[in-house]
Amino acid sequence: MPTRFHDSEDRAASVVSAVTRGKPVRRDDGKTPGVRDFDILFDDGHIEPLEVTRGTLPELNKALDAHNRRGKLVQSVPGLTRQWHVFSSTATSFKDLTASRLADVLVPLENSAIDTFMLPMDAFQAPQDAVQAARAAGLLAAFAHMGEAGKIVVSPPNDDHIWSSDHSNPGRHAIGVAEDLASKPDNRHKLAVRGIVNSHLFIWIDETNYLPWADLLGELPNRAPSLPPEITIVWLATRVNGLVICWSYAASRGWTAWSGIV
Repeated sequence: MPTRFHDSEDRAASVVSAVTRGKPVRRDDGKTPGVRDFDILFDDGHIEPLEVTRGTLPELNKALDAHNRRGKLVQSVPGLTRQWHVFSSTATSFKDLTASRLADVLVPLENSAIDTFMLPMDAFQAPQDAVQAARAAGLLAAFAHMGEAGKIVVSPPNDDHIWSSDHSNPGRHAIGVAEDLASKPDNRHKLAVRGIVNSHLFIWIDETNYLPWADLLGELPNRAPSLPPEITIVWLATRVNGLVICWSYAASRGWTAWSGIV
């Protein structure tokens, strides 16, 4: 039975250990800045440093913070006969998402007896005033159901771009994240250890919404990432339904994939 970790750093170390057969030893106790997270200790006595970081979507995180500051965003819109569930996006301005702006979307839908609305697929079939109002408010979808009339529940934002790469350049978004984080001075500093053959940068892909990271569910890249000299091995991982999906790159072997539960 695999050990389950709640801490993302320990989970990353567990993945590296499962693949390399090395033993992770924590170095960073949270008291001293600039200390790498782990050393990976091998049976022959050599160590390889490991730093764990996170790849995020800044626009999505900013929108999530704005949504959270407004609480659960349950509103009441007079004049509606149904309860509605509305889906926001990174383009939604939550401070401006008033009952009036919601009514501009939902009243025309109810008047047209529409209880399922999604953009962009319904852009031509739905009332155009509802479509325009939804786009202006950064709303992606709305679903009516039985419940308290006029009660509107606004879901947290979800990114509306699926960054899946094509077959000519698989994994290009994942590679971009790896190159960006590997170039960060803090990560380079922590992994600049003299006399070390290999050093590891482990990147957790933000699990808030994995759709933009659909790269990791596709085929492995056909090109190498550009890494600074301090970092020789890069890992990219996310979780889908509890399963860790992980890619790693080393110049000596290229890209490899691993999946498991840790």
